[in-house]
Amino acid sequence: MAHLTGILRETLDLWLEMGVYLVFGFAVAGILSRLLKRETIARHLGGNSIGAVAKAALFGVPLPLCSCGVIPVGLSLRRRGASRGATTAFLISTPQTGVDSIAVTWAFLGPLFALARPVAAFINGLLGGGIVTWLDRGQEGASAADAAGQTPGDSDCGECEEALRERGSVSFLHHAVHAFRYGFVDFPREIVNWLVVGILVAGVISYLLPSEKEILREYLGSGLAPMVVMALFGIPLYVCATASVPIVAVLVVKGGLSAGGALVFLMTGPATNVATLILVARTLGRRTAAAYLGSILFTSFACGFAMDAIYAASGSPLSVQAPHHGEHAMLPDWVRLAGGLGLALVVAGGLIQNYVHSRAARKEAAAAVFPAALASNGRISSPAGAAPSLQLRVEGMTCSACVERVRKAAQSVDGVEAAHVDLKSGIVRVSGSAPSRDALVRAIEASGYEVAET
Repeated sequence: MAHLTGILRETLDLWLEMGVYLVFGFAVAGILSRLLKRETIARHLGGNSIGAVAKAALFGVPLPLCSCGVIPVGLSLRRRGASRGATTAFLISTPQTGVDSIAVTWAFLGPLFALARPVAAFINGLLGGGIVTWLDRGQEGASAADAAGQTPGDSDCGECEEALRERGSVSFLHHAVHAFRYGFVDFPREIVNWLVVGILVAGVISYLLPSEKEILREYLGSGLAPMVVMALFGIPLYVCATASVPIVAVLVVKGGLSAGGALVFLMTGPATNVATLILVARTLGRRTAAAYLGSILFTSFACGFAMDAIYAASGSPLSVQAPHHGEHAMLPDWVRLAGGLGLALVVAGGLIQNYVHSRAARKEAAAAVFPAALASNGRISSPAGAAPSLQLRVEGMTCSACVERVRKAAQSVDGVEAAHVDLKSGIVRVSGSAPSRDALVRAIEASGYEVAET
């Protein structure tokens, strides 16, 4: 019981310290959602040039998207004419950081580290996208032909042209409501599960690590060794940019992890995982996936050595300079309490939404009856009196948020009465009044996912 109490105390302390910074980050994320629309980004990412790559990396730095959420957005931009290099740069820089994670990094690791993360993410995206652009120079004709039919005005655009034309006359209240909804409702849903897990894991580590002995510094030292260890943990695992911060902060403050090792984990953990690497390889090619992973490793190690050098020149390690080191750096109690309560409300709302959507999906799956016999056009023979059904296999879904996007896309098609999405198999089943397979494919691919041939 004493151990549980100690873990809960450490977890609560981390929660209160993160709260106000995350609430601020969510608010800025909502504002950015109105300023940086997909259409705005897509207009700047065409052309197989370093300029497009640099813009893609720059656009991706402030966006609050995790590694699973960035895949459909990146692929959607690709279909609208973004070059392969620009798409790669966007996929690399976006999940590594965001306004929410930058705010939390400032709270736990200080302004220098908060600045280093977006700079490193931009350099990383520029390098990875530049490599892919160089590799694609021999295929410029194919790339141009591929992009020619995928402009922002195509039917797969996320918003209709009429809505885009009318955006200038939309009231401030309309923008404010949508910004609030995205920042405090839609976006937190994508990261809330991993955020809670990350804080709990950080609380456990904080309780177990002896505060009087920097065990990681003793056994790993500084330089290459801690960076290699952090990369080995970070590459295959999924951890969002925000949830990774309290884990790293605890390893730094109580374990003595070097600045270089901390930065390597903060870059590789959010940007790479097995599912993302497989999706990049299947949608953009193996060469692109190799450039994607190679650039992340090279940049993270190079920036890690630079961070070690900076802190060595300052005369004290990051574990001493981190704001979370010692009671003197804590925020006032009333600010921490207000931030913690605000974060609790946002997290509770996200968890409830995820549970409701998950339960509804399970009910749909239990109630749906789809015979196994498929016709050559993908239609499923239906019993007498039942609505005609259609089955598609969708690639690129990695979480419940992906399932919800695909389900909404399918239900937006004329003739679709019900849609069931199975995350494990990737199968989407719809029923209704003779829904069109081509219309379903266009709607699902417009949301950023691939429909496999069946």
